[in-house]
Amino acid sequence: MSATSRYSGSVHVALPSTQTVAADTPAPRAKDYLSWALVLVLAGAQVQHFTAGFRLTADDVMFHFWLLQGFPELWNQTWAAAVNQGRIGHLAIVPMNAIAGYFADSFEIRLLVVLLYFASFLIFSLYISKVIRSNISLPLFLILITLHPLAYYHLPPTSYPLHLSVALFFLLVCRLSVWHLRWKPGGRSRAIFPEAMFALLFAVCMTTSEYMFVVGTALMAVEWSATYFWRRSEGNLNGRNVAKGIMLDSRLGLDALAVAVSLVAYVSFRLIHPSEYTGNTADGLKNIQAFSVTLIKHVYAGTPLPYLGRVIFQSPSEQWLLAACFSISTFGVALASVRSLSRLRAPWFVALASMMFAAYVTAPIAAGARFQEWCMGTVQCAYLDSRLSYFGVALAIVAGIAALTRWFSAGRLNAVLTAMVCAALAVLAGLTYLQNWNRAEDMRDLVSAWERASRMACGREAGSVDDTSLLAF
Repeated sequence: MSATSRYSGSVHVALPSTQTVAADTPAPRAKDYLSWALVLVLAGAQVQHFTAGFRLTADDVMFHFWLLQGFPELWNQTWAAAVNQGRIGHLAIVPMNAIAGYFADSFEIRLLVVLLYFASFLIFSLYISKVIRSNISLPLFLILITLHPLAYYHLPPTSYPLHLSVALFFLLVCRLSVWHLRWKPGGRSRAIFPEAMFALLFAVCMTTSEYMFVVGTALMAVEWSATYFWRRSEGNLNGRNVAKGIMLDSRLGLDALAVAVSLVAYVSFRLIHPSEYTGNTADGLKNIQAFSVTLIKHVYAGTPLPYLGRVIFQSPSEQWLLAACFSISTFGVALASVRSLSRLRAPWFVALASMMFAAYVTAPIAAGARFQEWCMGTVQCAYLDSRLSYFGVALAIVAGIAALTRWFSAGRLNAVLTAMVCAALAVLAGLTYLQNWNRAEDMRDLVSAWERASRMACGREAGSVDDTSLLAF
């Protein structure tokens, strides 16, 4: 078979036996359905903690105050914020955060916000499994769910409730949908309209913030790197020919066009309205030490490790019992799904690429002198990017486990090592559960002021009581 072939006006390198890149996914078994059901139960246990807090930062309170004054005032303030920071994406992000913050008194609204946030974990797990052609969606989703810390600072969804969630969800849906259109069994879809629409939505999502732009470009880099790897390994083809075929592929051109549209929109707005805000500039890039320390601390802050303080050991006995159940369930699912990781190709390379992903999405923030000043003098420092780097860290953990299980591929030692790794994950998951419960209780105390104010404002007798009674209440 020739090294290159024509398809719909594009040039690409043909695979030896198929024109598709299908995921290496075995048929699901009853045990897999049970494991997925148990993971969803674990996810529900974590979701309840993330519904506790709202309006926890000064910005959240400010957004809420803007909407209290009406939509015209909200739009005026939104435009002023977008112009001040040179961020066209604020025209969508600020109103979404304001609306979510305004209705955050409602538990149902908070629940929807948190479910949307956690849904990105599931979409990401399914998408990565397709890209790397290995069915790791269950263990990856398990780690994303069970090791996800609830914390203060500027970490969604309890702060900036929709700043990342909406755009990230649709960004991942776009990439997963496009992947199915391009590489589904039976060949690429001949209908260009669906791909074009997903590309447009992808561009819009990337324009909402710098965070989404770096995540979008990172996902594209991972996707096309994986395409290069599979074309070359399965076809035993020359790397230069494979690279040439990819560079001339119209699908890569469509992705590049989406990036260009997003970049032009962002840069044009920034040129017309130069930023007066130091938080979106790379003025600290020359300070290599501060940049490196800030980057590492931001990635680290996305994991549960910096939050596992002594307070968790003061938790009541019933919470220790629930944490033990959480750990046992995590251990069972991990043990049942870890064997599927043995089919992951080049696990060390996947782990390295995952950590590069985490560093890449954090680098723009770490390059700012404002964030370097925050981090250099503190043990913990976290920001919105810490939530995004967590995706790379979780995937690196999965790949690392896969590498270990393949290293000791047979014998009793492999079984012992697998059990030890699963047990370590289970213990960390249980401690994370306790930490999240304690932090949720702390948040409930803080937001009780909002709840009392709401009861006071909406109570029938609120207008008739005197100032002394109001203050006492």
